[in-house]
Amino acid sequence: MKPFLLVLGSLMICSCEPETSEIGSDFFTDGVLDFTYIDSATVNLSTIQLDEIITSSTSRMLVGTHRDEQLGRITATPFFQVTSTSALNFEDQNLTYDHLSLLLPLDHYSYYDTLLPLTLNVHRVSQEIKTEKGYLYNSSTFQIENESIGSITLRPRPNYDSIEIKLSDGLGMEIFQKAMNGGDELSGTNFTEYIRGFAVVPDTVNSSCILGLTTNPSLKLHYYDKSVTPTVKRYTTFNVGSASGLFFTNITCDRKDTPLELMPSPKDRLSSRQTNGTAYIQAGAGLSLRIDLPYLRTLKQIDNFYFTRAILEIYPVRKSSTVSTKLPTQLKVFKADKRNAIYEEIEVMATLVEDIELGRDTYYAFDATEFVKAQMELQSLNENALILTTDKTTYPVSAERIYAAAPGYDYKTRLRIYFATVNN
Repeated sequence: MKPFLLVLGSLMICSCEPETSEIGSDFFTDGVLDFTYIDSATVNLSTIQLDEIITSSTSRMLVGTHRDEQLGRITATPFFQVTSTSALNFEDQNLTYDHLSLLLPLDHYSYYDTLLPLTLNVHRVSQEIKTEKGYLYNSSTFQIENESIGSITLRPRPNYDSIEIKLSDGLGMEIFQKAMNGGDELSGTNFTEYIRGFAVVPDTVNSSCILGLTTNPSLKLHYYDKSVTPTVKRYTTFNVGSASGLFFTNITCDRKDTPLELMPSPKDRLSSRQTNGTAYIQAGAGLSLRIDLPYLRTLKQIDNFYFTRAILEIYPVRKSSTVSTKLPTQLKVFKADKRNAIYEEIEVMATLVEDIELGRDTYYAFDATEFVKAQMELQSLNENALILTTDKTTYPVSAERIYAAAPGYDYKTRLRIYFATVNN
């Protein structure tokens, strides 16, 4: 009995009442199986900062800024190149300039409060946009000109099709004159040498929201065609997505005066004990939840213990989600080592179970059976853990955040370990 008591103490276990069953009596001729579970195994939560996240070759770009009450300010700035699909030559045509605009199509994603005004400033990129082995990251950035060439303040409506920003007539007339002169600066790679790209920089004076943009913004040169009667208004477009078109989202965070102000390197972790009993996920910014389940190997020391299943339940902090900061319906789970290096992706996801009526027992449920069993069977001590993020397809280019509550009096974050014993 001593081994059982020893493990009982190290795990801080408390059990439910067992259920006796005749199932398995053919194998255990000296008794019947009792099924029960323990739900106070040690569960440690911490926040980790993932290394650079690829934001090129993604499904969207982000733009906007918001100061989160616990995570500080997050700001998303899209960078992109536009090019002409064919030579632009207005020579010998009867045309007059109207205006230049930047069209930012929306993909109807938003996070945080869209009722707050958002100011966007367009800047020309003054440095060549170069990839790193074919990719650009949330940390990538390039020099921009100090002076804005266009600005707009709006209360975003994600159901709108697009945002159109009128740009400087100085740049517009310059492009128009080059087209009228029949030069080759406005075609193909020549255009990206002339205009290296654009950045749409949110004004961070106020707190607003994060919006999703499609990956095909366009520069539109508007003019009047006087060769026909009546005069017709036309435009020509420079798009992202042609041979040399590039796009990505730079995402920065100011964590000053927040629990995460002293965030460690990507190889370390910040325990929830240091952050008021809370650990965090923040998509786009690369914050992820790490869950350590120590002492699982000691379960093998228990006599008459037959492990059957394990369910991990993770409770978000109550009232931490709103209509504009909804909890994701699922979380992606990975296996990682002590230095947060992911070594396996788990197919099963953690699923949100909502307490619609009272809002007290909302949690994420994850079937941790395979992970727990593998940890129990290991011959040597290790610090393998589970890492949780939002859906990996949108994690790089979204702003969802979760405040995950560590186990305590108010929150039942726990690991339920189901097992059987033979009752003689």
